[in-house]
Amino acid sequence: MENEKINIIIVDDHPIVIEGLRMMLKSQPFFNVAGSFTTGGETLDFIRSQTVDIILLDITLPDGNGTELCREIKKISPNTSLCSVTAQKGVLLCSLYKTEQVVIFLKILLLMSL
Repeated sequence: MENEKINIIIVDDHPIVIEGLRMMLKSQPFFNVAGSFTTGGETLDFIRSQTVDIILLDITLPDGNGTELCREIKKISPNTSLCSVTAQKGVLLCSLYKTEQVVIFLKILLLMSL
């Protein structure tokens, strides 16, 4: 993973959130923002044909429940890590899949916020 970029997609129904995360992540050399989507359906279509390391996922989407979407994502792409974010409760939840990438991602986010 030393020279590889971490492929990330952003899933949120608020375009301003997507754009803010995209700008923040693009400023880091280890991340590749492979796409952004506003619905669960678009996300599932994308991961069926593309390899994604981490999905930043709003747990409240217009076309479905975030928990159910997580289950569907893991069926299609079991090696993908999920970081679920909701502004409603101000929490960041990360699955324990591919722990190394999630830990690196969280460390970078913490450093970027200083």
